[in-house]
Amino acid sequence: MNVVSFYRFTEVAEPQKLRDELLELCIEKNLLGTILVAGEGVNGTVAGDESSIRAVFNWLGNQLSLDEPLDGRWTE
Repeated sequence: MNVVSFYRFTEVAEPQKLRDELLELCIEKNLLGTILVAGEGVNGTVAGDESSIRAVFNWLGNQLSLDEPLDGRWTE
């Protein structure tokens, strides 16, 4: 199991909608943790297998139209 802390300051047009969709994805990927979603960005810590975490990071990157990939501080 991996634990990753991350944040990204970026404009989030519909934080509640993003939060709801992100929650569904994290449940589907069996991730545990907390992710805060606000109008000014995302901040969180998640735990699970690496492929699931990377899938969520990729999804978030696409949803937020990030110029650079989302990543964080990984621990095992």
